[in-house]
Parts: sequence; structure tokens; C-alpha cells
Amino acid sequence: MRFLVELRSECFEDRPALAQIVSWEGDDVVYRFPKIGTGATETWRHRGFLRQRPQDQKGLPIFQPGELVGPALWFLGNAINEWLQELQHWAQPVVPQVLWSEANGRPQLVFGPGTLLGAMVCQFAAALHGGWPFQECARCHKFFRLQPGVNRANRLTCSHTCKQYLYDRRVQRAGELRAAGRTIRQIVNELNVQPRGKKSSSELVKSWIDRR
Repeated sequence: MRFLVELRSECFEDRPALAQIVSWEGDDVVYRFPKIGTGATETWRHRGFLRQRPQDQKGLPIFQPGELVGPALWFLGNAINEWLQELQHWAQPVVPQVLWSEANGRPQLVFGPGTLLGAMVCQFAAALHGGWPFQECARCHKFFRLQPGVNRANRLTCSHTCKQYLYDRRVQRAGELRAAGRTIRQIVNELNVQPRGKKSSSELVKSWIDRR
């Protein structure tokens, strides 16, 4: 799973480094990845090697020889789809629950995976689809879901506690830089302070320092 997550991130880099994972041999795409399992319960995954010729519904090649990003994304989808198919054979792959919705102020029926692995696979599938984007908390490094209309895409923390911690640490750092002889403008640039409301970046930093 870690490999798949790292591969997804690499696919969206400006210059993705995929040559060690995706290559072409004639019309076939060859994938190389970390081996898992022993082959007793795994299929292609335990070999760390997969040769495919991705085709559309008409049997035509989806990609042109030499493409790397498209085939890498196809591999991600194929791997997650196989996990989802295997989960169907498990006991209670999806469990219904009634939870209290703080946002709506009423009980809400939700369906969720019944196992940790199922949750990981479903979350990754949703992130790959793009419908449920996730963000890594800048403080505790836990991943949290960005919900349209609720969480902004530029949100950095998973909770008010983590947000307050980062804010307090930023104020403290501004005071330390000032004590070390930095000017207000230098502190603004070093901490990348952005204007907020009617206050400029310099005014914000000055208010932090005056508070101390």
C-alpha cells in the first residue's frame, strides 16, 4: 500500500520519475514493484513483475509506446480494483452504521469497510478517483478527508488543536527571529506570512511580537 501511495504522488509531479517502475517492451507495458506474499495467497503481486497490454472496450491500445504516467495510473487502478474484488469474498466487507452527524444535527446512515485493510483500500480508491481528496496534517501528519464546502483545499491541519499548535509555534518563532536581529520584513519572508483580513503581513508579524 505504501508503494502505491508513493507511486500515485509521483504521477502528479512535474517531472515524474517512473522509468524504474514502468517500461515498454514492444507493445507491452512492464511493471516492476516490491514483492509481497509468497504466491500461496497472492497472484501476480508476489512476483514483483507484471506484463500487460492495456486495451479499451474495443480491444484497442489505450496508451502509445513510451508513455509512462498513463500506464502508471492504469496500474494503480488495476491493483486497487483487485483488492476490492478480493474484499467481496471476506466476511462483512462493508458494514452499515448509524452515526450522529454534527454537521446535519441528526442520525446518518453510512456504509464503511469492516476491516482496517478494507478501509485503506477504499480510501485509496476514492483518492485515486479524485472524489475524496485527502490532506496530510502539517502537525501530526495524519491524513484527513477534504469535504467539498466544509474543508478548504489549502487547509493544513486536521483539527483546531493542531491548527492552534502551529499558530502558537509560528508566533514563538517570530519572537525568536526578532530577538536574533531580524527585521519585520525578513520575518515575513522567512515565515511566508500572508495578509489576513485588513491586516498586512507586516502588521500581523508586529502584533505577534508585541504580544510577547
